[in-house]
Amino acid sequence: MNKLFMIAFTTLLLSACGAEEGLTQAEDDTQVSEEEQVNEESTSDESTEEESTTPDDDTTSEDDASNEDDSTEQDDVSGEDDSSGNDDTTEEDDTTEDDSSNEDDATGDDDAAEEDDAPGEDDVAGDDAEEEEEVVDAEVCTTGSQLGDIPANYVAALEKYTTTNSEYTVYVCTQDTNNDGTADYMVVESTNQPEHESYYFEDDNHHHEDFDFNTNKYKYDAVYDSQRTGAAGNNMIEAQTVVMKMPITPSAAATKTVTPYGTIGLAINGVSFFNENAAPGDDITEELFTFDQCSGHPQGSGLYHYHVDPVCLIRDLGGEVTTVTHTAGGKTYSWIEDTGTNAGLLVGFLVDGFPVYGPVGNSETDCNGVAVSSDTIDEYNGHSHCTTEFSETIYHYHVKTAEIGATGEAVFWVTNTHYYGEPGLLER
Repeated sequence: MNKLFMIAFTTLLLSACGAEEGLTQAEDDTQVSEEEQVNEESTSDESTEEESTTPDDDTTSEDDASNEDDSTEQDDVSGEDDSSGNDDTTEEDDTTEDDSSNEDDATGDDDAAEEDDAPGEDDVAGDDAEEEEEVVDAEVCTTGSQLGDIPANYVAALEKYTTTNSEYTVYVCTQDTNNDGTADYMVVESTNQPEHESYYFEDDNHHHEDFDFNTNKYKYDAVYDSQRTGAAGNNMIEAQTVVMKMPITPSAAATKTVTPYGTIGLAINGVSFFNENAAPGDDITEELFTFDQCSGHPQGSGLYHYHVDPVCLIRDLGGEVTTVTHTAGGKTYSWIEDTGTNAGLLVGFLVDGFPVYGPVGNSETDCNGVAVSSDTIDEYNGHSHCTTEFSETIYHYHVKTAEIGATGEAVFWVTNTHYYGEPGLLER
């Protein structure tokens, strides 16, 4: 019996141990299961964080902004399917598509703008806006140059106003003053600033150039008689608004009109022409000696103008000039002069609508190359024949050279005391 008791006791003891071991194993299994679950959750969280971080990092690198929740927005905007499970591939695809997208991805738009220099388009628009704003400031040619209604025979000549002065404003258009649907005037509108050098630009203007006014003693020696040489007081070049309205159909005037003090026309660079008269109380032979190196000067309001041969303009238009020097008192003075071979060079128009050409020399020819005698120059400093710009005979002025012309003076006036044609309007 004792033997049976011992066997039963041993069996019971072994059973209890097995149960405890089984319990321990179950607890271990449970712990492993919990650890696996934690690991899986951790892995899932890391995966989720990685997926979320990838677009955010991409966004951060592209837009310099960190947004933790942008992964959903990025995925929605880009149209990507995150079920691919390939995070690396997704990242590369997202980057590529986001950068190239111009239609659906706002970030892509920004990227494309940066890479394709779209802001440059905005810059251009800004430049156009500034240019348009300048045009709007015009009084008549408010949409810029419009040559569509200019008479066909005038287009080639008037177009030169729009191409000669690349720095300062010169516009050409037409005006219908009575609203009958037909233009009454050919209009040239200018800020009246030359593009060549001048003593009369302020020191900080890149066209300013110092000038020794004693040079004019020798440049205009034919009329020099102890006049004072020097600048025209404190006058300096200032931007203006000059509007020249020429008749749409220029014609000779039955009764000639006296040219006024002030602007009588505009050179091709937009600078005013004056006649041979000085302001009342002054003598033009006094004013000659205040001219700058380009034969111009400003009056009190800063209106720069030419009374005489605009020699720097002729040079800049491709005309022939020559450098002249004179030595006096151990100092050498130099200046440029017209060579007398630029009679066929268009240099501007007067307000009556007739063109102004360069100084008459001894070699003027018409549009067919036929020689034209300077003896035909009339009392208004002009004559009629065809020119390079006008294939039909047209009256035109010449900047008078030396003693050619009615008055026989020794300097190069643009015109004498009267217009040849019926003048239009000049406004400032």
